[in-house]
Amino acid sequence: MEVEDAITTTIFDVGVAAIAQRSSEVRVREMGFKQQRMEEETTTKVITSTTILPSRNEEKEKEKQEDLCENRGRIVYPKAARQVAGNSHKHARAARVDACGHFYKPTDDTRKGMTELQFYENWQAMEHERVPEFSPFLATFVSRTVLYESRDAAKPMPFLKLRDVTADMKQANVVDIKIGERTWHPSHDAAYREKRHRGDLETTSCSIGFRVCGMLTYEEESNTERYWNRKWAKALNLETTTTGLDVFFGQNSERITNVLRKLKDIRQSLEMNPFPVFFLGSSILLCYDSSDLHSDVRVVIVDFCNAVKNKSREVDRNFLDGLISLTNLIERIRDRVRVRMDPTSLSTSSSGLSTAGTFNPNTPSPSSSK
Repeated sequence: MEVEDAITTTIFDVGVAAIAQRSSEVRVREMGFKQQRMEEETTTKVITSTTILPSRNEEKEKEKQEDLCENRGRIVYPKAARQVAGNSHKHARAARVDACGHFYKPTDDTRKGMTELQFYENWQAMEHERVPEFSPFLATFVSRTVLYESRDAAKPMPFLKLRDVTADMKQANVVDIKIGERTWHPSHDAAYREKRHRGDLETTSCSIGFRVCGMLTYEEESNTERYWNRKWAKALNLETTTTGLDVFFGQNSERITNVLRKLKDIRQSLEMNPFPVFFLGSSILLCYDSSDLHSDVRVVIVDFCNAVKNKSREVDRNFLDGLISLTNLIERIRDRVRVRMDPTSLSTSSSGLSTAGTFNPNTPSPSSSK
């Protein structure tokens, strides 16, 4: 019996030991699987982190761009090469641009500077809700800020920070057209009224209700942008204004039709829902990228330093009549382009169909009687 009990005990112990060993192996395997899964998860996290998180170089580049856009530090932005008009050159102050698509217009604390700032702030606060259809046609205002104009400047100078409408254009074409027969208001001081009135008389403002102030066209042959300066603009008459705008549109009737549609939208808005200010001395910017034959033409109203409140919401005849004259002239250019592209349309044009709305140089601007 003792021998049998010893054998049974030995067999039992061996069995228990075998079971314990197998259990241990199972636990080891399970632990191995868990460890492997943990390692895989850790690896995945590392890979994911490496993929999502930017490198230090990317972070530095991002910080650099933010510094440029927010102007942290003594950064001097380049001059706006595509600005075609403006009086900032008289005060040795040039408009600026940054790499983030912003245009900086020089301003100050004078009547003109504060008037334009108030216009943009009022628009942002409430007037965009009163005249929502005008939003696509107004310059996008960001803020009033200060910039250094040179590295040795004693202090930064004030600027209006706006969206640069040509920032994304490869081959920019821009024309600045000041709208209205009159660019001054009786509330302005006498010296300023006289100065502006003289400028209106010496240009086409009084004769046709608007004047071209400057132009930029892309010359494909030389692969350069050509600047049509202030001196050229001041010497324009009706005929040369027509020729200049014809050159600007580049024989593209689709482009002209696009502009006409937008100008008529502005006209309809001014007639049906008059703006809460009178646009005195304001300009319409026409801009397009000639690298794309079907690119959209941007129509933007700018320059509000002489704007006057229109509390009674009267129709702004001075601006509206100038806009109508410009629209009529561009329609005439469109008809000429169509004739050039399709000479057979000459008979249609001579029948009178294409002369609808054509500006008559012998007829004064509708607002000239005032």
